[in-house]
Amino acid sequence: MARANAARAGLTQVKILEGDAAVSDIYAAAVPADIVLACGILGNMSDMDVERTARNLSMLCRTGASVIWTRHRNEPDLTPRIRGWFADAGFEELSFDAPDTAAKYGIGTVRLIAGPPPFQPGFRFFTFTR
Repeated sequence: MARANAARAGLTQVKILEGDAAVSDIYAAAVPADIVLACGILGNMSDMDVERTARNLSMLCRTGASVIWTRHRNEPDLTPRIRGWFADAGFEELSFDAPDTAAKYGIGTVRLIAGPPPFQPGFRFFTFTR
């Protein structure tokens, strides 16, 4: 379905990857990336795996790459810590929006300013809990 939608939209440069998003191997042919989307995943894993993911997404990036991430802000709100983990991993924050709505979510964009660490095949970023 994704391939057909991309083709219908004329998106010839879009690559559709199918596999386990939690393990680095699926990304091997796409690194270093200019943009990484971590949307809809950080609320579906343990806090420890959120930290592991935020601290290690840089291995998928080239210097200057952007990561866009999302996370709910239900108590306890983990978004301040996530922002810190990205900073610790060599990212600068470009934006963070936390609309005052009943949905309580946050959207962050960070840019890798440090040199990326080497890509690690077989690295498990997270395990889904829901």
